[in-house]
Amino acid sequence: MLDEALSSAFEKLAKIRREQVLLQLVLRKLGAEGIRLSPAQVLRLKRWVSGNLKAPAPRFRHKGLNQKFEIDITSREQRRIFAHLKRSLADDSGRLTLKAITSNARPFLRLMRAQWEAEIDEFERPMIPFLKRLRRVWKKPLALLRLQLHLARSVAAQINDELRASPSRRKGPLIEVQTRLHARLCQIGAEVLHLLEFGFSEAAMSRWRSQHEVHVVLRFIQMNGPGLAKRYLAHEVVETWRGAEEYMKHCGRLGYAPMEAAELAQLKQEFAQAVSVYGRPFAENYGWAAAVLFPKRATLSTIEDAAGLAHLRPDYRRASHSTHSNPKGLTQQLGMMPGTDYLPTGPSNYGLAIPGQNTALTLAQGTAMLVATAQTADRALMVEVMKVIADAAAEAFERAQMGIELREKKLRGQISGSAI
Repeated sequence: MLDEALSSAFEKLAKIRREQVLLQLVLRKLGAEGIRLSPAQVLRLKRWVSGNLKAPAPRFRHKGLNQKFEIDITSREQRRIFAHLKRSLADDSGRLTLKAITSNARPFLRLMRAQWEAEIDEFERPMIPFLKRLRRVWKKPLALLRLQLHLARSVAAQINDELRASPSRRKGPLIEVQTRLHARLCQIGAEVLHLLEFGFSEAAMSRWRSQHEVHVVLRFIQMNGPGLAKRYLAHEVVETWRGAEEYMKHCGRLGYAPMEAAELAQLKQEFAQAVSVYGRPFAENYGWAAAVLFPKRATLSTIEDAAGLAHLRPDYRRASHSTHSNPKGLTQQLGMMPGTDYLPTGPSNYGLAIPGQNTALTLAQGTAMLVATAQTADRALMVEVMKVIADAAAEAFERAQMGIELREKKLRGQISGSAI
C-alpha cells in the first residue's frame, strides 16, 4: 500500500526534477549567446523538455539576429544531466520516504488495531494445543520443580520469622543478607518455572544465570561471616553513586530531569566515606569482596571459585550467550533441536531440561545454607527431601527431553519404531 504510493510520488518527482535541470541548461546556453527569451518562449521550452528528449528542439526567432539560432543538447550533456538527476533523486527519495512514513504511521496503526482486534483470537488459538502438548510431555519434571519451590519458600518463611523475632539476631547483617538473598533465589525460581511452563527455555536459562549469581554471593558471604555481610550491605552506596553518575551523564538525552545538586553531593559524600573506611578497591565492582580475595581481583569468577561453585561455570557461560547477544547465541539455542536450523521467534516444546534441572538444584543448595543458620531436625529432614527432589527432577527433565528427541528421530526415519 505505502510502497505503491511512494513509487507513484517518486515518478512524479523525477519528472519534475528532469524538466527543471533541462530547462536551466537550455537557458544557460541561450544566455551565453546573449539571448533572453520571452515568457511565451520559456513556456515552449518547458513543453519541449517535458516530452521525449529525442524530439527535435524548438526554434525561436529573436530580434538582433540576422539568422536563425538553433539550440540542441548533445549526448554527452544528456549523460551529465542523468548523472546529476541520479544524485539529487537519491537524496529526494530518502526525504520523500521519511515524510510518507511519518505522515502515514498513525492512520496505519489505527487500521492495524482494528484488524488485530478481529484476528487476535485466530492468532492465539494455536497456543492452546501447543501448551497442552508441552504440559503433557513435561508434566512430571515441572511438578517436581513446583514442589521444590514450595518447600524452599515454606522453610524460608519459618526461618525468617524465627530469626527476625529474636532480639539478639534480627539486626545482624549476616541474617539480613542470608534471608534476603534466599528470598531472591525463590523469586527467580518462580520466574524460571513460569517461563518453562510456557516453553521459553532460553529465557528460563537466562533467569537461572541470575539465580546462580545470587547463589554464589550467598554461599561466599555465609562462608566468611558477618564482617563480609556488613561490607556487602555497605557496598550499596558505591552502586548508588555509580548509578547517579550514569544518570546525570544521559538524563538530558533521555528527557529526564537532572538530580538535585544537594542530593548528588550527599551521594558522593557517602561514597567517599565508604571508600575511606574500606579502602580504594571497595569502589570497584564486587569491591565488597576485595579484602577477602586479595591479592586476586574481586570478580564474579573469583568469588565463584572461592565459593566452590566453579563447576557450574560452563552452564553459566552457556546462559550468557543469549543474555549478552553473543554470536553463539544466534545459532545455539535450547529450544532448537539438534540438526535443525531456523529462526525461533516464540516458545518451543524442546530444551526445558537444563534450566529446570539447574533451578531445582540451586533451590536445594541455597535452602540448605539458610537452614544451617537455624537448624532443627525437621528442617534438616526437609533439606534431605529437597536433595532427593533435585535428583528426581534432574532425571525427569532428562527423560522428557530424550523422549522428544526419540520421537523426532522416528519421524525422520532415523530409527525403527521398536526403539521408542
